[in-house]
Amino acid sequence: MFGQIIFFWIFKNLLWDSTFAIVIFITVLKTFINGINGGEDSNHQKCKKIKVDKNWLFVDFNYHALHHMFPDRYFGSLIKLYDYVAGTAICLRQKKVGIIGTCSDIESLILRNLSVTERLSSDIVIFNLEGRNEDLASLKDIDVLILNETEKANEYIECFLRQNSQRLYPPDIWHFQDINKKNITVAQRDDCVYRRILFDKNSIEYVDRFVFLLQRDFRVLPMISITSYIAHMLG
Repeated sequence: MFGQIIFFWIFKNLLWDSTFAIVIFITVLKTFINGINGGEDSNHQKCKKIKVDKNWLFVDFNYHALHHMFPDRYFGSLIKLYDYVAGTAICLRQKKVGIIGTCSDIESLILRNLSVTERLSSDIVIFNLEGRNEDLASLKDIDVLILNETEKANEYIECFLRQNSQRLYPPDIWHFQDINKKNITVAQRDDCVYRRILFDKNSIEYVDRFVFLLQRDFRVLPMISITSYIAHMLG
């Protein structure tokens, strides 16, 4: 509150006197109401776990809570405009990646890029495609699960989320889907950030675009040409 008052006092000459008084009154009133509510407002509420943020523009308390966990990310307090411009709408710093099946050339290139741009952990765990759920106990230490096309996709997701049910904030699932193949339908969940990554044989050309969109928290990331994406959506 005091910071806001000082800011408006410095720039008060740019405002009408009555406007400055109204701003100060609203600021003081808002702070007073927050105090009565025990410090809770639209950005600060009590919760045991941070839920998946589903708002594309406005900030809620789930999104703002991530800023308290990662102070160099999630700066928006009302809208996400700054985070979209600056690319600070996600945090991958030292997060650990697990891959179901083999790591493709595209995935390797993406992970190398993110290890530099976002300081993603280089410690990558490869899980056997035919592994049983009992053999996947180490999924509990994984922050980002990369899932390729497999008949057991939903089974792996269930195991991953069960292992991470006590996590304070939602884990990520990145599902790579070849637009030229029939893909497995994955059940949408509220306890993870689910990202669909669309790719084809030319996807290596679009790694920079992928990183750009990922930094702005896009949930569908087309590593394909615009025309291919439009055709895929219309199909």
